[in-house]
Amino acid sequence: MKEFIKIKVTEVLKLFSILERDIAELKNTNQSISDNRDYSYTLKKSISDEIKKLESIKDSILDLEIDIPKSIYIKNQSEEKSFKNLIEDITNNPKIENSIPENSEAPPQKKERKVHRY
Repeated sequence: MKEFIKIKVTEVLKLFSILERDIAELKNTNQSISDNRDYSYTLKKSISDEIKKLESIKDSILDLEIDIPKSIYIKNQSEEKSFKNLIEDITNNPKIENSIPENSEAPPQKKERKVHRY
């Protein structure tokens, strides 16, 4: 049985961007290593292995599935909205399903007292 954790999409996107940045930096570092050194092969292999590991993590993130409330998905399908608009709808209305109607009455406020100046 799989075990799940809750994480915000923004956190996943941050992790994804960090992974992409690290992969790009490692690729640049790997290309900048001179081939005429004794340690070049070992160092390049080590960096390549780390790149593969990070790309594996990146691929596993890309394989993740998220649950989008059906009402948002159907609404966006019928209106043929783009994925960007779908994301905007989710972020603007995060609790479309099972939302509890909020009490429209304003909370009681303290009466303002007149200040007497002498």
